[in-house]
Amino acid sequence: MKMKNERKINKKKDKDIWMKGYILSVSALLLFSVVISFARNTETLKQQMKDSYHNAVQISKLKYFINDISEDLGNLILVDYITDNSSASTYNINIIDNISINKTKFLADYSPFLQGYGNITGTNISFSYSDPLIVNFNNGMQYSSKLEGTSVIFRNATGNSPITNYTITLVANTAYTNYTEFNWEASGTYITIYYSDTSPPHTFTKSGYINSSLLNQFTINYSSGNVTILAGLVDGAGNAIGVNQSLPTQLSSIIINSTMAEALPIAYNPSLNISILNANYAANVPA
Repeated sequence: MKMKNERKINKKKDKDIWMKGYILSVSALLLFSVVISFARNTETLKQQMKDSYHNAVQISKLKYFINDISEDLGNLILVDYITDNSSASTYNINIIDNISINKTKFLADYSPFLQGYGNITGTNISFSYSDPLIVNFNNGMQYSSKLEGTSVIFRNATGNSPITNYTITLVANTAYTNYTEFNWEASGTYITIYYSDTSPPHTFTKSGYINSSLLNQFTINYSSGNVTILAGLVDGAGNAIGVNQSLPTQLSSIIINSTMAEALPIAYNPSLNISILNANYAANVPA
């Protein structure tokens, strides 16, 4: 009887030991699974953080390239604007055209330069342009400049310009001989002209109203060629302003100033396509 009891006790002990071992094994497996899962999650999180960092770097590089290209085009045509004191939604716009720069050569050299720069930096860059070089505004206004430098025009691409006051500044490389003014009116669009040249220096200022529904011409003559300011109905666009020069070397710069409501420069017309791994930009160059 005693032997039987001892056997029962031993069996119970063995069973208890086996259960404890089983529980410990299961616990160890569960703990190991948790550790593995945590390690995997940590690795996944680290990869996600790494990917996010790389994406942020790529986007930062993309913004740098876009801003840099926009600044380069600004060397040809710069659009500067500030909020008008009378209204937060009205802007004083300055368009500065470095007309003496050979835009044809600049842009012809610029496209392969960007491709070469892209090859060095591991970036796919394509840049295409057309004549004229254009700056588009968000209210439909458009400034265009012929690449060879013979003409510019500031107009509304879809209708009459809303501008009531233009100021145009011309800087010439040679001295003028004489000029023929606009047929000034009692009312209409107000035009102010600031002119200066060199050898020896000459300056004059003229201002007054013109009929914006007619083509008005202010011609400045030189010993060779002339410069003509066009205002009103220019190339079929009402209330526009433009400049033609018979020789591309007569003017060094043209500045057109105006005040417009809800008008900001959007983009130049050259198209730009940049790819940096997962970051891409395909649109016109922002102004």
